[in-house]
Amino acid sequence: MTSEPSGQHRNSVDVRISLTDLAAVQWPARPLVGGGEPAPVEVPLPRLAWTRATTVRVPVGTGVAERIATVTRLQKLYEYVVIPVIALLFVLALLFLVLDWSDTVSNGRTVGGVLGLAAFVLVLLGYGPRVVAAVRKAPRVAGGELLLPSAHEDVAREAVALNPSGIVHVHSI
Repeated sequence: MTSEPSGQHRNSVDVRISLTDLAAVQWPARPLVGGGEPAPVEVPLPRLAWTRATTVRVPVGTGVAERIATVTRLQKLYEYVVIPVIALLFVLALLFLVLDWSDTVSNGRTVGGVLGLAAFVLVLLGYGPRVVAAVRKAPRVAGGELLLPSAHEDVAREAVALNPSGIVHVHSI
């Protein structure tokens, strides 16, 4: 159950739409996620081989754009700050391992191992934006599908009725 701004309670469901069918979707007049008037919001896409698009426009209600913006900021931070640090750490780790092999640096194997481990931990942090998106129930793209968690059940059923070809899938929470 989710609470609406008006104090009214509705059942929530998860809505999944295949990215290949997204252009053909007929959206309901009311937003699937959030309240108020639907406004188009850019949901970031992962790097996909079959498209150059980086976002997909989805009409959602108020409050949802902030959740999506948080995830987008985290993704950009990871791409532009953390990934270069990872590359530098791996290069330094390799350098220390090579220098230890040639006996130029004492304890090079230990330092190289620690730097490599630190880089590996930073690689794992790349899953952070996905975890934040799941916890904050932000619309996101995963597994070739647009996921709209905590969608209003009645609006989701309306979306299914507007798209009789089976493009929109509703899953109970």
